[in-house]
Amino acid sequence: MRRGRVTGDDELVLRGLVAAQRDGPRKDHYCDLARHWLALPELRLPIAPTGGTIWRTPRLDVSIRPDFAVAEANGDVVVVKLWLKEQPLTHDAARGCLRLLTRHMAALSPGGTPVVVDVRREKVHRVGRRPFKRGFDAYLESEAEAMAALWQRLAA
Repeated sequence: MRRGRVTGDDELVLRGLVAAQRDGPRKDHYCDLARHWLALPELRLPIAPTGGTIWRTPRLDVSIRPDFAVAEANGDVVVVKLWLKEQPLTHDAARGCLRLLTRHMAALSPGGTPVVVDVRREKVHRVGRRPFKRGFDAYLESEAEAMAALWQRLAA
């Protein structure tokens, strides 16, 4: 999808990617993603530069890397994270991702606007008008701590 944005021809790039797949289920997966992505014209805009950063918690470092950014006609930059999985993106997971993108926007694309796209459902999640609740960052850190603890137990 990023390559399609870089070249400006999403359909041609995705058609080539689907045709290159030899495995039936994988080809079906790519075909499904391509169909849904092409149904989202609002994000098929010129590519814009974006960076990445690390969110550091006491026990876990998390890479914050958008899939790409696009420039709207008015010059605003939209920083895009894609959800490509078959299971739907939950509201809470989308909010968590939006918060992490917002919190690190200075390193990603100063002044940019984050979106998280559940491609298969053609759903674009945006930061709402209501601010993130007080304590939301602490909640995200506690989730990261729980994940780090789980990985540590599984590795033992």
